[in-house]
Amino acid sequence: MFMTTMIWRTQQMNDDTIIDSMIEFIESQEKQIQADKLSNDNKIKTDIVNSILNELRGKTTNDNT
Repeated sequence: MFMTTMIWRTQQMNDDTIIDSMIEFIESQEKQIQADKLSNDNKIKTDIVNSILNELRGKTTNDNT
């Protein structure tokens, strides 16, 4: 039971780290969107959304290995 609790806490810490990292990444991307908002270019928005998804995939893939 102690080992299960330790594994759960480690997983929770990993999840919290991923969440914090993704929040920071999304905030930086949001700043990029605001800066590019005047250009009204949908490709820029698509690129930013794709970069967020790629970042999340990278974080979760590394976490599962």
